[in-house]
Parts: sequence; C-alpha cells; structure tokens
Amino acid sequence: MYDRLDPSHTSGSKFPEGTTTIQYKATDGFELTSFCSIIIEVTGISCEALSEPTSIVISPEICLSDPRFGDICTLECEQTGFKITPPNLRELTCNSDQTWSGNTEEVQCVDLQAPEFEDCPQDMVVFVNRGEDTAYVGWSLVVRDNDPQSLELVGVCNQQPGMKTIGEYIISCSAVDEEGNEGLCQFTLEVKGTF
Repeated sequence: MYDRLDPSHTSGSKFPEGTTTIQYKATDGFELTSFCSIIIEVTGISCEALSEPTSIVISPEICLSDPRFGDICTLECEQTGFKITPPNLRELTCNSDQTWSGNTEEVQCVDLQAPEFEDCPQDMVVFVNRGEDTAYVGWSLVVRDNDPQSLELVGVCNQQPGMKTIGEYIISCSAVDEEGNEGLCQFTLEVKGTF
C-alpha cells in the first residue's frame, strides 16, 4: 500500500513553473516503510523582452520585462490621430519557439488625422456703403496639425480677403499636412447693397 504525502498534485495535474517535489510513502504488510520522491521541473517558454520604439506604447507591462509563450502585446501610437503601420503589427504574440510574431523595428506611427481650422469663419453677410457696389471683406485662418513635428500649415482658399462685389460666394479653404491629410473649411459670404 502507498500514500501520496502531497495530495494537491495528482496524475494529470498542471504544475507551476519551477520545481515541484512529490513524495510517496509505501508500507508493506510487516509495517516496513519506504519513501520515494519525484521531482518535476517545469521550464517556461519566454521571449526576449520588447523595447518601446520612439512614440510607441507597448502593453501590458509584462511584455517589457518577462513575456511568456502565448502573451499578446499591443502596440499603440502615443499621439492621437496616429495609427500603427503595418496594421498586422498592432499585436505581437510570444511564440513557442521563443520568437515574436513580428518585429517592432518594422513598426511606424503614421499620421491619419487631417489638420483642423481653429476658427473657420461663420457664414457672413456684408453690406456695401450707400452708392457703392463693392465692400472690403476680411477673414483670417489658423490651422493646427496634430503632429508637433509638422511645419506651420497655411490654409489656401478659392477666394482671398479683399474687395468683393455684390453677390454670393462660397469660400472653400483647405490645408494639407506632410502625410497628405487634408483639412477643409467652408463658409458662405453674401455681399449686399444698401438702398
């Protein structure tokens, strides 16, 4: 007859990483006793810790310190309006052969957000002076981009501020950042005569 001295681990149990010792005691009919120990060594499969490329955040934290087989690490750009490219590298998995499913050196953050007009003018109505058929109309545009590295952007309009004759105008302005994202601003201008 035998007794297992550690009842928490039975045949087919999952064992934690590290060393586990299981002891058995055998006793015969003459009350003679013998002990047996089985040492089980479980070694985990791990990958090399990832390092965060510039302007990229990797989560969860375990990916940066002690990633294990099956761990899935998510990559995101620090700046809003930016996306990871190529898209298949947004998630990296630690494989059983101790390699990653992708290479962080191939990852880039690409600006996908269009520039914004900070104060796109509201629709305007301007009256000419009595006896005239033109009026001076002025507006200014401030364009902001989400990329702090971008050059100062300028809005380009189909009409410029200045003297306008009586009539209706649709003013369309655009600004394009270095990645080709286009921001738009549009407003109407009506120049009216006075009677």
